Amino acid sequence: AKAVRDATMLPKRSFTLLLISDSVLYRFSPESSQPEAIWNLKGKEVAGLEAYPADNGIVLAFRQLGSPVLHLVKSDSKGQQRHFFASLYLDRLDRLEPSSDGSLLIVGEELGRKVLKILDKEGREVSFRDRTPLGSVETAFWLEDGSLLALTNRFQEKQWVLASATGTSRFIASRLALSQPSMTFSEGAHGAFVLAGGTLYHIRFHEESSEETTLLTGVSGAARLKDRWAIVKDGVLTVGTFAGGQWTSQTVDARPGIYDLVRFSSDGGWLVYRYRQKETDTGQVHLLHLATGQNLGLGMSASFLTLVR
Repeated sequence: AKAVRDATMLPKRSFTLLLISDSVLYRFSPESSQPEAIWNLKGKEVAGLEAYPADNGIVLAFRQLGSPVLHLVKSDSKGQQRHFFASLYLDRLDRLEPSSDGSLLIVGEELGRKVLKILDKEGREVSFRDRTPLGSVETAFWLEDGSLLALTNRFQEKQWVLASATGTSRFIASRLALSQPSMTFSEGAHGAFVLAGGTLYHIRFHEESSEETTLLTGVSGAARLKDRWAIVKDGVLTVGTFAGGQWTSQTVDARPGIYDLVRFSSDGGWLVYRYRQKETDTGQVHLLHLATGQNLGLGMSASFLTLVR
């Protein structure tokens, strides 16, 4: 990577970066030379920030310091049109994922147990129509066809639950005793990629069973855009593909340290991530132009970040 000091030296980008740094929401648009503070959240604990895929709006989750009540706010990407649309009791937020129809998937912990909640675009909680007990949910995410996939502990067995948009649920036995998944990626209606315990798995779903294949070990983080992957493997940041199931990659940042919050831009031309030399560092956010290798360090860290077009 070739370090650059000024955003004006970078190629034109098509996305806006939104990030939370030191309890402030910043916006870094293609026209800006540096991030601009658009919402001061001092005195609040920010728990999540994600972009809606359909309209480039964002959802931000926060609570007052010491409060068990989590507030959810929708906003435009400029942070100007804010709408408080839901509040709920949640001790910890683990996953916040908007869907293309405006629904919101929430996985977290409440009173010591894992919970899964789905809110419609008005903030009302949606229940599973067939009322089948899901068991203890470990993680959940949207599939590309609008279905919901969850990994649960049910009757002392790991099971995948595939809940369709019509409300019917299908339970699929998990062949592997996966440890707590740290990242999940949808692959249409019949498959998924799961990062758990430092191993990236490819999972194919059949009628009552799943076929789980180990793709790569030594993985601490990943991002995916169609067939392209950014993977943190053995402490360096790489970009590549699984051609024929074989990982073919090039290293794009080889500095020893910790890489996380990795995101592809929607056009695949950029990679955004946080880099820290060690766990105790605050680190800084980087914008990497993949074609030229030009890399801009923003001089600020982030606890959350997301990209909008």
